Amino acid sequence: MNLLKQTTRTFLLEKIDTYENLIGIDLTMKQYAGGFRLDGIRSSRNFRHFTNLLNKQIYGSAFTRFGRRLPVIASLEHASRYHYHTVFQVPDKMCYEHFCAATQSAWQKTHFGYRETYYHPSIDAGWINYITKFKSKEFDLIDWDNVCLDF
Repeated sequence: MNLLKQTTRTFLLEKIDTYENLIGIDLTMKQYAGGFRLDGIRSSRNFRHFTNLLNKQIYGSAFTRFGRRLPVIASLEHASRYHYHTVFQVPDKMCYEHFCAATQSAWQKTHFGYRETYYHPSIDAGWINYITKFKSKEFDLIDWDNVCLDF
């Protein structure tokens, strides 16, 4: 295992130990939409749009006025189709079912959001190891532009 991969895993494992109510979500994407073929950049933009919708839905004006955001780790993978493996923190004010419904609703409102989403209600170090497996150097990566771990 190379040093960058191991350092990334160690960093993420240390970070998730400081959070409670974590959930893993797999989000699949349409490979074509509106005449555009999905690529890594469009995937990242689509995920950013999704998190903006979700944060606005959960935090309302506190998201835009004060920058309140959900903690999230996003790993982009491309096997047969582009998809994300993610870790979210379920807010204290929400139950698991309402959070899952909110994520599904926000994901379906994105341009490339596909109907297949999978929820993993209790995650641990094994989930972090899974989302950082990085089989392909070209297409598997932590989407650092969309990671939010600080507040």
